[in-house]
Amino acid sequence: MRIWKPPVKSFIPCINNGTATLHAFLFIRHRYTSLALASTLYVAIITVFGDVFTMSGNFFVFLPVVAAALAFGTLGGRISGTLALPANLRLFTILVRAVFFPV
Repeated sequence: MRIWKPPVKSFIPCINNGTATLHAFLFIRHRYTSLALASTLYVAIITVFGDVFTMSGNFFVFLPVVAAALAFGTLGGRISGTLALPANLRLFTILVRAVFFPV
């Protein structure tokens, strides 16, 4: 497994190294686990708090999209962003909450 190294030396190395270490651990070493956890968290939020958030719950779809972008780069972000709306609509259809469909 390759370790990510920052391309430019930062003025604040402790923050840059800490962030790079966290990114390497979560989104390079355990990329599938991170994506699965973000997707599970999104489904849990919509399932449990769907009545509270109503239409605003649609914005939580950014969790798996950002996780895919961080784990798989630009291509992963584009693919997950493209699949986000159909997945969102499918989830609301399964939960029988057609009121939450974005118009």
